[in-house]
Amino acid sequence: MKKKFFLFVFFTITLFLNANIFIDMYQKDYGNIGRTVLIFDFKPNYKIFSSEEEIQITISNCSKDANIINRKFYNNNVLTAFNYLVTENKVIVIITINSSQKLVSGDTYHYEVKEVKGDFFKIVLDIFITKNPKTVSELESFANFYSATGDTELADKYNNIAKDMKENLIVTQPVTTIQDSAQASSKSNNKISIKKIIKFLKENLDTKLTILICIGILLIAVVIFLISFFLKKKQVIPDIDDTSLRPISGFGTDEFRNNLILKLSENGWNSDAIAQELDLPENDVTRLTGSDFDEDFERL
Repeated sequence: MKKKFFLFVFFTITLFLNANIFIDMYQKDYGNIGRTVLIFDFKPNYKIFSSEEEIQITISNCSKDANIINRKFYNNNVLTAFNYLVTENKVIVIITINSSQKLVSGDTYHYEVKEVKGDFFKIVLDIFITKNPKTVSELESFANFYSATGDTELADKYNNIAKDMKENLIVTQPVTTIQDSAQASSKSNNKISIKKIIKFLKENLDTKLTILICIGILLIAVVIFLISFFLKKKQVIPDIDDTSLRPISGFGTDEFRNNLILKLSENGWNSDAIAQELDLPENDVTRLTGSDFDEDFERL
């Protein structure tokens, strides 16, 4: 019994003395490439597993320094987080990849692993968010990475490709005026707005309902047009006698009119002239002046 106990203690002490210590972990951002470094006191026993969204490093017989804590990354094209799971004799490091970049580039990430020996043992992961850089910014990102990591040949290669691409863009870019740019922007905005409306209708309305709405709008437009058309036809323009602007009902009250007729008659006006002047029927003027009777009497 004692022998088994001493063997257990000896095995535990040996295991503890041989346990690896996970000392530190850091990341360097190069735009579309990220370098992640894990530091240990000596070479650990580790395995790497990867999926579309994360890289998992399992380190056996290892303990983690308490200063290494979970971390999130913002505005990073390559990574979004470092997370750690710790058991009695194992540490699992989870590196989460920025999957949104896959939607932009249409490419999947890949990584390269190398070991660096020295006073401390380092596991270096270079994570590339795209395998084949296509844009100027991606090419410059690759050039900066290889320049910083000491591979001048690859740095010069990507720098030259980026330079040639810039020159071709400058040569082929058409010269546009401010007005042309504004018109193009306006057309683009109109296209986008129409596309958004069509997309919204397709997503939120079925085909039959959309057709019914369009027919309803068309019928409303036709009704409005017909109403406005008939209203215009009903408008009657009154006839205006250009020869006289006087009212057809004559001047003033009956008393005023009668007095005026008598005064004109006393001043030598005949009934016809008075009727024309005052816009009155000649019979009315004759009845007041009695001029017709006088004229008939004179003829006799």
